[in-house]
Amino acid sequence: MLAAAGPETDRRAAALCRERRIPVNVVDDREASTFLFPALLRRGELTVGVSTGGCSPTAAAELRDRFARCLPDRIEDILDYLGSVRPWVRSEVEETARREAVLRALCRRCLELGRPLTPEETAALVQAGSGEEEP
Repeated sequence: MLAAAGPETDRRAAALCRERRIPVNVVDDREASTFLFPALLRRGELTVGVSTGGCSPTAAAELRDRFARCLPDRIEDILDYLGSVRPWVRSEVEETARREAVLRALCRRCLELGRPLTPEETAALVQAGSGEEEP
């Protein structure tokens, strides 16, 4: 098992990387790093990165975890649904602003319900005009 190199060795290794234009991330030393890793949340096609600019990796991880708890359990199903319905909405709704409003309304309704919409619910929102009205 290797022991931790220590801050001085980490800084020297980072300096050598920078000299050779190799991107380097030194954990807990943002000045020695050329890039930072965000705290990542991945759920299917959803990826969210939270960064505090290196000020507090702990805070970034905590915020990521809080955000994750706010997501519906079926977020992956919702994203799959939104991806599948998008081409149909694009073909059904010509005007750009109205189409964006419909897509936004579909997304909001899915998030409210915590699930994808049924074909009937989808059609009703699309037919509602701006998509903001309840069917």
